[in-house]
Amino acid sequence: MGLHSSDIVRGYERSFEKATELLNGMVTKNITDLKNEKDILDAIRGPIDAKQYGYAASLSSLVARACIQTLPKNPKFFDVDNIRVIKILGGGIHDSIFIKGAALKGDVEGSIKTKSNA
Repeated sequence: MGLHSSDIVRGYERSFEKATELLNGMVTKNITDLKNEKDILDAIRGPIDAKQYGYAASLSSLVARACIQTLPKNPKFFDVDNIRVIKILGGGIHDSIFIKGAALKGDVEGSIKTKSNA
């Protein structure tokens, strides 16, 4: 082919440097106040939009409020397991709400689910 392996390695190193330079230029600001919902919204909107395109406006505010409410005094001890997402049968993404407290998913009470020998 005419390419030496050192030329290929040098090309990868140059592309790494350029990619790092471009990615560092994309970071606009650092978040200093982790209790400020607007700063958190700016930081999480992109990742949410990448996974749930079109729903970022409604979901990012819910995620931001959930993160802020469960944030301990020392942010290093933040645990994502303190946030629980429960899907309600028949509900859509626009029916989503944030509830502070415990959420337990239970079965339906007071309705008949099955019947035999009817």
